[in-house]
Amino acid sequence: MKIGLFGGTFDPIHVGHLAVAKFALQRFQMDRVFFIPAGCPPHKNRHAPFAERLAMVALACAGNPRFIPSAVEAPAPGKPSYSILTVRKFRKEHGPDAELYFIIGADAFLTIQKWQQWRALLNLAHFVVISRPGFDLARVETVLPKEWKRRGTPRDSHGIEYRLKRSSVFVISGVWNPVSGTDIRAALAPGGRLGRTGRSGADQSLPPPVAEYLRKTQLYAN
Repeated sequence: MKIGLFGGTFDPIHVGHLAVAKFALQRFQMDRVFFIPAGCPPHKNRHAPFAERLAMVALACAGNPRFIPSAVEAPAPGKPSYSILTVRKFRKEHGPDAELYFIIGADAFLTIQKWQQWRALLNLAHFVVISRPGFDLARVETVLPKEWKRRGTPRDSHGIEYRLKRSSVFVISGVWNPVSGTDIRAALAPGGRLGRTGRSGADQSLPPPVAEYLRKTQLYAN
């Protein structure tokens, strides 16, 4: 079984997130992708309540039976969310034969050496690293231990791969969608800056059920 693990604040989840998940699902022939809202992100301390973000993720996933909302990182008092713990939970649940794919943006991956038990994490799952336009794919090599080997020239027109034993880091280009959660929140905030889009543009950047949820709850207007 091939399982995608897509973590993030999802504040809110938007069409860019769904595009990345759909690409990963198809490219790596995954059986399912779990969307995992971070409970208490150790590097981010301002976000909407976990329950609200999980509700939006559930609405966004409802149209695809292979997209699964997960509360595995539901916050507990005094305990931040560490990816190593999340991956270990999935490994324990699905067994040693399951292939786990950790989906992440390229800029976030460049901070991997600051993560808890990052070397162990790289050995527990494959990483699917999604780059933005203009990102030098080889920058990923600067944060990987030297024993990780690049497999020849670029694998294909989409990116390159680094490998150590049974784990790979796939660096992917051409999938990035210029949607910003910061702009969406700003567009929906009363008196706040509207970013580049305004309310209507924010709605277009959201899955329709999520846009309707935000209209009803006024989450970012309060």
